Amino acid sequence: MSEHSDPGSSSSVPQQTDPNHLPAYVWHKIALHNQQRSSDFEKFALEQLLPSVNTTGEPPDEHTLLNGSGGYVCLSRLSYAVHQTPLPVWLSDQVEQLTKALRAGLSTFADVAPPEFYYDVAAWRQKLGD
Repeated sequence: MSEHSDPGSSSSVPQQTDPNHLPAYVWHKIALHNQQRSSDFEKFALEQLLPSVNTTGEPPDEHTLLNGSGGYVCLSRLSYAVHQTPLPVWLSDQVEQLTKALRAGLSTFADVAPPEFYYDVAAWRQKLGD
């Protein structure tokens, strides 16, 4: 993973068109039931499930399926409205919707771990004017 930017690094901050909508990143570890079905899992996740999951409307969620030494991970970039806090209740609701969609969609292939989610520090500091 060293060839990719860290989602929280300032170099990964896309230009925000709406200063009241910021990105958040959600990390779901995925444990396959059967490693021999990994090709079927990847095809389903990439071609059917991930393109259909959208918790935010516009702009749509972005999902990346990763695989490495720790197994599969779904990294999602969500856009959410911010006001006074970097982690509002509605972001938690979006993460819950995403987790439910992943668990339902992948139930025949895998177990989906509870989410870890993060807000973009550079984007939040820019909003605050720091």
